[in-house]
Parts: sequence; C-alpha cells; structure tokens
Amino acid sequence: MGAPSSRALALGAAFLLLLVALPSAFLYLTSSAATRATLLDLKPFSARRQHSVEYWMMASLQDGGAGPERGREAVRVRDPDAADAFFVPFFSSLSFNVHGRNMTDPDTEADRLLQVELVDILWKSKYWQRSAGRDHVIPMHHPNAFRFLRAMVNASILIVSDFGRYTKELASLRKDVVAPYVHVVGSFLDDDPPDPFEARHTLLFFRGRTVRKDEGKIRSKLEKILKGKEGVRFEDSIATGDGINISTEGMRSSKFCLHPAGDTPSSCRLFDAIVSHCVPVIVSSRIELPFEDEIDYISPQEGRRGEHDMEAGEAQDPRS
Repeated sequence: MGAPSSRALALGAAFLLLLVALPSAFLYLTSSAATRATLLDLKPFSARRQHSVEYWMMASLQDGGAGPERGREAVRVRDPDAADAFFVPFFSSLSFNVHGRNMTDPDTEADRLLQVELVDILWKSKYWQRSAGRDHVIPMHHPNAFRFLRAMVNASILIVSDFGRYTKELASLRKDVVAPYVHVVGSFLDDDPPDPFEARHTLLFFRGRTVRKDEGKIRSKLEKILKGKEGVRFEDSIATGDGINISTEGMRSSKFCLHPAGDTPSSCRLFDAIVSHCVPVIVSSRIELPFEDEIDYISPQEGRRGEHDMEAGEAQDPRS
C-alpha cells in the first residue's frame, strides 16, 4: 500500500487509521489511552521542537471521532478490520534526542532496545503479517530516528523530513510522506505595514552554522560569496535562546531568507522563513518539500537553484 496523496485525501472519503497499542515507554509521555487534551497540555520534549510531528499526529488522532465534516481527512477507528492503515505511535525522534543525540554508546543502547522491542511487537501482529507492514505508518522525522532497525520496516509508510539519510530501497515518494518541520521562531502575526515587502531593510538573511557535513558544505561557499555584500546579513551561529531571538528579528526584517542544505537537504529554517513572511531562497538540488502535489512552491519563480550552480561559479549578485 503506497502513501495516500494529500489530493486523494482531500477529494475522497475519510482515511481510516487504527492507533496501534504500545507500552507507554514508546511514547515517553503517557499511555495511548490519554485524551487529546492531556497530550496537548503535557507539551513533551518541548512541543515546539522541530521534529515533533510524531507528537502532533498522535494528539490529532486521540479524539478519533473527528472526520472530514470537522476538517480532518484521517479518522481513528477502533476495529482493525475497518482500518485503511495502522499508525504506530513510537516517538522515534524523541527517543533519539533522549537516548543518543551524541551518537555515542552506551547512551544509544536504550534507543536501540526500544527499536528491537517495537519490531518484535509489530512482527508478531497478524495485521503486520497480513501486509508485511505496508499499511503501517511510522514517524521517523529526525534524520537519525530509528537508525538501528530501519531496514526491518522498510515496507511501511514512513513519515520523514527528507530522504537525505535514506537509501532508495528504504524510502521514496512512492510510498512515504515528507512532513514539515515545526518552526522554531514564533509566527509573525503583526506584519501589516502599507507595503510589508519594502518595509524590510535587509535584502538577504542567513544565520546558522556554516560548517556542516555532506550537502551542508555549500554553506561555507555561500559565506565566501555573500558575506559583506550590501544588503546581506550572513552570520555564523548556533541555536540558542538568544540566537533564536536574533534570527526572529532578522527574518522579520528581511525580504529574502537563505535556505541552504544542512547535514541533510532540509531544515526547519525553511518553515521559520515562511512564518516570518520572508521569501525563502532554497539552495539544494535534492530537497523534497511537504505536500508538493498540493502546494506550488516554485511558481511564479523559474525554479530552485541547486548546489551545482555554485560549483560552476555561476553565483550572481543577490540584487540581480
């Protein structure tokens, strides 16, 4: 079973999901019997953390009676035989952040053991066996989430941020869903000058780490090209409380916000720019954006500018 497109959900009947029962250890929060209101009150691992889509999906399904008439396409059902798909509420991104963020043993062992236990539970289920897991939905939004046993669930519908750390055999748009990051900066709700674009005095803004791995190497090249140019703010920083406040101010006062690849093709910076009403400039040839079948991210622009342009030395003045 492939992943349903957002268009199919919008035009068709409600998509019926069964919430797989798991021990509370997999949620790090509460048992699956909790109400949606309880989930929303508890704010796990800071509910605003960029990879918390697993939490919001879980919370959305808790009041299972909601359907298309209330603006939702996915409806929770109690009868597994009536379900179109099975949602597996393992908070895998949270597990990685709690048990192995530094990628060193023995801290990572708890994360690995949870993955082992989960796979054991799933493989013993007759509903998993019926489809080899093809109709099971598993959130893996952090690029390192579920990193030990991904190959054991590669037939399932994975909820990811991008495909930067997945092989083509494991994940693809054919079956999986790219979900947005949770933005870190606050939404700009008071942006109402007569001409909001011209009221912004900075042409191009970037603030973040310039030394990254893999595709993120483009950041240091961009720094050499752009830093010190008129109208450009290009700042090397790490994410801290003060840094987020400075980024918020910078994005809200800039016309364009640069979104180069990080260690993987995407980052929450794109969504920070959107909620700051700053036009994102994507520099990545491998990025997959959420819900591209519904949202036209490119028009009326010509397209996305890839890293190969920078390699070829074709970078132009940012005002051109």
